[in-house]
Amino acid sequence: MRYVNKLIFTSDVLSSQMALNEMNSFLESDTFSGWIDGGVGVLSLQTSFIDTANMFIKNQAIFVRHICPVDFELEIKKDIDDIKQITDNKHNLIDKLDINKTFSIQTRLMSDTSFTYKASDVNKELANTLEKDGFNLDVKSPEQIVSIFITENLAFIGISLTKYNLSNWSGGEYKFRKDENLISRAEFKLLEAIDVFNLDFSEYKTGLDLGAAPGGWTKVLLKYNLDVVAVDPAELNPIIAKNPNVLHFKGLAQEYLKNNNKFDVIVNDMRMDVKESVALMGIAAEYLNSDGIAIMTLKLPTKKVQAITNNSITKLQSWYNIYGARQLFHNRSEVTVVLKKK
Repeated sequence: MRYVNKLIFTSDVLSSQMALNEMNSFLESDTFSGWIDGGVGVLSLQTSFIDTANMFIKNQAIFVRHICPVDFELEIKKDIDDIKQITDNKHNLIDKLDINKTFSIQTRLMSDTSFTYKASDVNKELANTLEKDGFNLDVKSPEQIVSIFITENLAFIGISLTKYNLSNWSGGEYKFRKDENLISRAEFKLLEAIDVFNLDFSEYKTGLDLGAAPGGWTKVLLKYNLDVVAVDPAELNPIIAKNPNVLHFKGLAQEYLKNNNKFDVIVNDMRMDVKESVALMGIAAEYLNSDGIAIMTLKLPTKKVQAITNNSITKLQSWYNIYGARQLFHNRSEVTVVLKKK
């Protein structure tokens, strides 16, 4: 096992070049070492991982989904002995782990490569070993993470506080258990945004869902006990339509926004041209309460994605303060933007 000072970052496969462009704009002295998997790249760092992570946070990276440090590289053979090799080097990990903080192991294996073991096998064995040494495992909300990425011949291993990884999910890949009453996969987008941006809906009472049908985002707002006006000329899912806390305005968003109602939360996941959607949110700003929040998705084209994203955010700043913007795991070819009224 050899010591290194590197960083692994992830993005959507189709956005990997944009993620790299984004990093190059604020990490001038670091060196891109190459791609080790689809949407997974490696940087050689000139400064500490923490300093670099703070640059990601300060600059609000949009297309970079997740980062983690690489403190060690270990040669492996793609067989079950790899796990023993990793656990045999636990003393290197223990030197960097804080025994007073909870931990989790997050292992990923290179895709399109055959291994004789699973990522979960590595997680289980190493976690058991560290627990025997007095460390406290917390898979759901760890304070620190041992990150492992295994390729055909190398295991990249690093340790960091969870808050510096941009996401507490392995590789930023948010996984939600499918609800038997799932209306649409769009629900996952809003649930992920609420978690990633650490949004608190506890004081909010009213919500406006623009382009609501079939009702996935309305369903999420109902989960947070909001009374929701769902705007869409199309029909809502019967479960949503029958909910007493939902008022369905069966018309266009532009028509509804001629009313005088104000809301604590306004959401927009409409499939429409980016410029039109941004302009609509400009109108909607007048209907957002002063301490409210708005969430929208930018439906991006296949070309000039970075420029269009930046232009859209600049335009939105005419009416809002940008609370956050990120291409989330469940976004695919979209960017979620969280807005606060100026």
